[in-house]
Amino acid sequence: IDGTAMREDGDPIPGLRIELVNAEGAVVMSTESAYDGFYTFEFVPPGTYTVRADPSYEVNVPPETVSVSSEDLF
Repeated sequence: IDGTAMREDGDPIPGLRIELVNAEGAVVMSTESAYDGFYTFEFVPPGTYTVRADPSYEVNVPPETVSVSSEDLF
């Protein structure tokens, strides 16, 4: 799972902690966006997750629901 954290004006958000949350609401992984806003989660087991900004950062980044299936695995 990867993406880019961007401000409304299109500028990247570097250093933002991004969390991967499972269906039960538990944070299963976290990562930090790079200088260009890019982030990635590797070796994610199949399932449905929510990708969100760490709530402690108090930024308005809408969460995104993603699904990983066994066909998506490398």
